[in-house]
Amino acid sequence: MKKLFYASTITAFLATGFGILNAPNHPSGLPLRYHNSQYNFTFFLPASWQGYSVVAQQWEGGSYSPAKDTTATTAHGPIIVLRHPQWKASDPYQDIPIMVFTRTQWAAEQQQEFFPYACGLIDEMWHNRKYVFGIYNRYEDLDIQSNGGVEVKGAEEAADIIKRNCSANDMPHLRPRPASRPATLPILAHSNTTLGTSSLTVEFAPCTLRHGPQPSIKPVS
Repeated sequence: MKKLFYASTITAFLATGFGILNAPNHPSGLPLRYHNSQYNFTFFLPASWQGYSVVAQQWEGGSYSPAKDTTATTAHGPIIVLRHPQWKASDPYQDIPIMVFTRTQWAAEQQQEFFPYACGLIDEMWHNRKYVFGIYNRYEDLDIQSNGGVEVKGAEEAADIIKRNCSANDMPHLRPRPASRPATLPILAHSNTTLGTSSLTVEFAPCTLRHGPQPSIKPVS
């Protein structure tokens, strides 16, 4: 009996101490499962998203040097963008952009060592042993700006999907965010590519967005 107790204790320690995290619960009403094996990332979508696409983009984080009055790119990583099947360039739906950080990058971002966006914050959704998955808290604004200032369809639905996936991966966040950001942040570059194609470059000044042609999309089978 004691051996069984000790074994259970060791197993529990390994599971928590070394970051072995349980698989997410499957939220009711979200039957579609997207899984990225490279980052061990799973996300669930409603049946109305059948035929959705995945767009691969990249975030870049810059550090500002007051002495040189310049911004240098010091970090970068992927953004997994889940796109509604009815999305069109002329009539877009709200994207769901999930930013991927290594644990080291996340700690540096939380300490304001670099800034992927010129304003707003990146909230932790959940994490695993190697990666942290974040959502920019003004992601809706980016789609509105790229749509000529007009709100895109499905914004409330996308927010609800994100919330339900976060609930399914309920866990303590790695580190509390500092109380505030600097009042003024530098202009940062944010480059984006679709799966297999480099075709979109985005530049962020404070809360503004400029972009080139829409990229081609590779549907998920």
